[in-house]
Amino acid sequence: MATALIRSSIKDLINEENIHAGWWLQRGWAEYTKAGENADSKLKHLEKIVRTQKTQEYSNAVNRWIQYTVDETRFKHLLFNIETRLLTGISANGALETGCAIHHTYGMPYIPGSALKGVVRAYAKSIGLEENVINELFGDDTGEDAKSGIVHFYDTWWQPTSNISTPFVLEVVTTHHSKYYTDESASTPDLTESPVPNYLLAVQGAMLVTIETLPAWSKFTSDLLIKALEHFGIGAKTNAGYGLLKEAKSSNLKNLIEEIIKSKNKKGQSVNMIEILDFENACVKKSETNNYRRAKNYGSEYQVFAAIIKKALENNWLPEEKLKLYEVVQENFDKIIEITSKDKNGCFKKLKLNELK
Repeated sequence: MATALIRSSIKDLINEENIHAGWWLQRGWAEYTKAGENADSKLKHLEKIVRTQKTQEYSNAVNRWIQYTVDETRFKHLLFNIETRLLTGISANGALETGCAIHHTYGMPYIPGSALKGVVRAYAKSIGLEENVINELFGDDTGEDAKSGIVHFYDTWWQPTSNISTPFVLEVVTTHHSKYYTDESASTPDLTESPVPNYLLAVQGAMLVTIETLPAWSKFTSDLLIKALEHFGIGAKTNAGYGLLKEAKSSNLKNLIEEIIKSKNKKGQSVNMIEILDFENACVKKSETNNYRRAKNYGSEYQVFAAIIKKALENNWLPEEKLKLYEVVQENFDKIIEITSKDKNGCFKKLKLNELK
């Protein structure tokens, strides 16, 4: 007997033509059926997720990410083709008996940065890398001297390939002798029992990986990552051959990054200048909102100004970039924060605004 999972009052409101894959996976299954009862119900539900396409909003998010991580002294980008289907987050959903790590906002699959860190650390141990080097790279949470590592792995971004345009694909793992494994009273497998096909949501295509570390460790860490994903794999069922990733040709990654930078940087503006202009637009939008009320204290709005000024000074932005930021702050500060002229000058001194000139 099927169990309804969606209230009938809202069932007709769901638009199945434009779905968020994560929501559809966790909340969209209309009826729960036990194994053997209406087996097509789960399959049809997962087939709708498989048809999911990436949105323009997702492409814009990837563009922004690359724009803000293009500094080669801090970040390293690597593009990996998914050689054997990837099962990530497979245990995250109960009713469907399959899950997938899907971005909460954009509905695209990803590999958590913590998973990348774990598999690279495991690979480093397997090849006999010294413990002190492993702790320096990935951190050490034991004892009183616990510390973070110098390498940070960010969540990945899914990318299409020349012959794959959709991220999801169905994978079938057939369970044999299910009663033997689930019924404690069964002493031997029943050879007459029918196998039960279990549909899993897998990922295909490519993944863009971003590492942040010191320049001296960038190549070494990248090499560890490449070897780990190629030989160990990542995600579930790697012992069965799933989850193997291989680095794409460097020209593919170079073309991807150059295309993204050019698409947003058509006027030849630097990444820092783009950030300043985005900051200026945000200030203007806030001040022009009809119901916007200027902050009467030095809270979060003040910290926004402080953060970008600090970034410009500490990262040695170009003189023309710092001058532009100086003008933007001068123009918009008291439109965002309610403050007297005397206090405003005091704030500017504390923010070291004049050092931008």
